[in-house]
Amino acid sequence: MLAPHEAPRRRLRALFIALNLFSLVAIGLMALACSSARPRRFPFELPVLRAREQSGVESDGITLDVTPVTIENAASYPELRPTVTFHPDPRTPAKVETVAVPLAPLPAFRVEVANRTGHVVRLTRALFRLEDDLQRRYQVFANAAELAAWTQQWVARHRPDLAADPMAVGTLQQAVGGIPLLNRNVELLDGDVWVGWLVFNLNVADWEAGHIGMLQGIRRLRVRIAEVPVALDAAGEAVRTAEFDLHFDRAAAPRGMLCPPSFEAPTLPGCELVDEAPLAAAAAPVAYAAPRAQPRGPDPCGIPADGAPDAPERECVRARLSSLREDMRGCGDARGLDVSVAFVFSTDGVPQSVTAGPPLAGTPAAVCVEGVARNARLPPFRRPSFAVNFPYTLR
Repeated sequence: MLAPHEAPRRRLRALFIALNLFSLVAIGLMALACSSARPRRFPFELPVLRAREQSGVESDGITLDVTPVTIENAASYPELRPTVTFHPDPRTPAKVETVAVPLAPLPAFRVEVANRTGHVVRLTRALFRLEDDLQRRYQVFANAAELAAWTQQWVARHRPDLAADPMAVGTLQQAVGGIPLLNRNVELLDGDVWVGWLVFNLNVADWEAGHIGMLQGIRRLRVRIAEVPVALDAAGEAVRTAEFDLHFDRAAAPRGMLCPPSFEAPTLPGCELVDEAPLAAAAAPVAYAAPRAQPRGPDPCGIPADGAPDAPERECVRARLSSLREDMRGCGDARGLDVSVAFVFSTDGVPQSVTAGPPLAGTPAAVCVEGVARNARLPPFRRPSFAVNFPYTLR
């Protein structure tokens, strides 16, 4: 029989043991929750551009050096993506945020032009052209106003709260105006060296996702600068011109992506690019949400012998758009839902616009789904445009 003073001690000892066990279980559950919430890391092949032969060419006293700028080396050119401080809500002026705002779509091209012709060189009739291996041409941004319009579209899409701060808007306008563009207003005296940018409208609305999707859809880009005057007559009129032709091939740089735990594949937007490549022991690179040349299985999208059709064939549309489903399932909260995506394609088969409908509309998952949808490609057709609403079951 226990002494009267022993019973309370045993009860306290049992309570102490129970509390310790409870603490151990709680700590274990917390560790399990933290490990399951840890971001997933994927190896990723970042598309980049490499000069096929050399990035610098010389002709008749004009030396031209062109450097392609992609996500890989964009940090070396901070003028293309300045950090802006702004007040997101005029009602709470004490609240301040900062955001990096892209001022030009990538890839862009840094250009250095040296004039050793012995005379002034005016590019008033010069032609600037960018072509890909699919024979698509991209219009050059001819002035700061056109470049500012692209930046405004990015702000409206990604940070509309920035537009409510007139001081921040003014800062952006000043930054855009400070980017020297290679255009027909450029004039070089003999001995001058001009450094600036050649920027094209690539029909992309996102800086990272749009740029990566664009590069993964092509194999090479060709930059052509023509009608550059290299010899003048006594009246100063051009009697001989030169053309500069540079080729850049797509290559890959090993990188990594950090994604939410629910993601099954790396996708932008949604994941974060990291500079260092994953450990060599990691799994083989997982395919990014890139445009596929063909859907899985037979491709019903062959072009008839008599040329492009008036509009894409129904089976072709279904096959090409269905092939994006697996990548959309990696878009976080979109997984498990039914969503309709509205596509508008231009005549070359590239999306002009994509819009995710309810229940995702306006959510971060919608941005991710729309980023995947922009990778859709259809064969060329004759109509000016082609619109379709396509349903996706992301289960």
